Amino acid sequence: WIFISDIKSKTVSDTKPIVKYIVAGILPFVIAFGIFQVQYQHTLELTQHSLRSEMTYEKASEGSLDIKQIFTAVVPKMFGYDQGDRKVPYFFELPTTDAHGKPTVLKSTYFYWETGFYFGIAALLLGLYGFIALPKTRIITFLIAISILGFTYALGSHSVVFDIMQSLPLFNNLRSPARMMFFVITAFSVMAGFGFDRLVSVEKNKNELIKLSTAGGIIILMILMVFSGIFAAGKYQTFVSGFASNALIIAILALSLAMAVYSKKVNIFLAGGLLIILVIIDLRIATGSFYESPVDFSQIYRRQDEKVFKPTYPDGLFRVSTRIKDYGIIAMQRNAGMLSGVMMVEGYNPLILKRYELPLKTREDRNMLWNTKYEITLDTAKRMTYYRERTDQVPRAWLVGSMQRLDSNNIADYMQTTDVDYMQTVLVEDKININLPNEHDFDTSSAVEFIEYANNRMRLKTTSKTNAMLVLSEVYYPAWKAYIDGNSAEIYRANYNFRAIPIKAGEHIVELKYESAAFVKGSYISTATLLLSILGLIFLRRRYQDVLIDPVD
Repeated sequence: WIFISDIKSKTVSDTKPIVKYIVAGILPFVIAFGIFQVQYQHTLELTQHSLRSEMTYEKASEGSLDIKQIFTAVVPKMFGYDQGDRKVPYFFELPTTDAHGKPTVLKSTYFYWETGFYFGIAALLLGLYGFIALPKTRIITFLIAISILGFTYALGSHSVVFDIMQSLPLFNNLRSPARMMFFVITAFSVMAGFGFDRLVSVEKNKNELIKLSTAGGIIILMILMVFSGIFAAGKYQTFVSGFASNALIIAILALSLAMAVYSKKVNIFLAGGLLIILVIIDLRIATGSFYESPVDFSQIYRRQDEKVFKPTYPDGLFRVSTRIKDYGIIAMQRNAGMLSGVMMVEGYNPLILKRYELPLKTREDRNMLWNTKYEITLDTAKRMTYYRERTDQVPRAWLVGSMQRLDSNNIADYMQTTDVDYMQTVLVEDKININLPNEHDFDTSSAVEFIEYANNRMRLKTTSKTNAMLVLSEVYYPAWKAYIDGNSAEIYRANYNFRAIPIKAGEHIVELKYESAAFVKGSYISTATLLLSILGLIFLRRRYQDVLIDPVD
């Protein structure tokens, strides 16, 4: 931005300064991109195998800022709020329209925090005043520009800017547009400082008073519009009026302090301190119920029966199914498994793999192949749920003597329509060079024993008098590598999204390791970037240590 403005003002003309400008402008991005590679390369690898690689417009535009939500800049709880227990009297509900323009109501707490951007009425007041009163220097116009860009992008499906950005490389994989309000928050926060400086230094005059009054008037008008009930009606209006009343009091106090600073009737340090206190109180009222929830989450996630559901390592592995999607039943909190050590079938990952749900006829069939020992079950007659202990689930790893190869495009349909004994046969999609015995010649005494089981490493001992396929109820992912007796071996996709490894007859130690080439590559790039940056800083400090640099320049 500075480079372009200097070009326009002809401050920069010859080649050497232009090159310096370009290098100085690009270098921070290059360094940041290099440092970021340790995560970026790894994420890029995962994205290729996830649903995010085929993100729809509807999914990308989830979390769009509705036009009327601009009023949450003054009354953040006007459409409701969440405090973690789903029991607030005014739960988040946003009247809006769907993709077809039909009226609808968003009720998910997800939209409450994804579209929340409140930064306080005092900062909003001083920021607006700064934008109105200050001369449009290049820094002011820059802040105006990023505010407009951030807001129009945040509107998502309600704005053409988001549609344009979605047609650009990289941007087409970004979702939750309202997060771009970060730029608006940044711009107004900086402008609030400039606005306060302006109040301190400007001489009293009619035009300046009008500008300050205009900024205050806009905020008060917005609060009164919320107070009038045009955005929320019926049972919610009482709550909205209470929130708007608090906002009105804070706005009047902020405007009064700003007026006092402008009129030079109050010490600027006292006024500044009072404004800071006002901001703290304002943000505490607005966000306290969310960030300082009265809910004791350690108790929510603690279960009396969790010891029953915890597997024993490494030889007592099993999963637990805690949801019945058809009835919306969730027996455990969404992240309970990760926090309590329970291996849940259901989980959440923003980069969820394309092949996640097993294509079997019933939930019970899927749980069988998922090595599920306990599954939540609904008794429709008694209208109650209980955990059923299964005895027919497959183990976490086992040996089979039969293999059937299917086309990748047909395997899902085949598994849905065909009964398969997965303890005897494995379904694969690649050609595997191993001679398996006839059905009657397979060693039925073959065995698999886990020696070690960790997040990034597994070790097993296999014993079989005949060749076999080692099948694991573990999600297939290319970054996992296998070693048999220390020698590299191939892992094949099996049973749609599990793993299989050809095993020769005899006794073997099989080791599986998570070895992501993308992660290693990213680590090297990030480390090299950090080292070069440090060397560059040392060089520049020695070269320019006697030069006094003007921070304005």
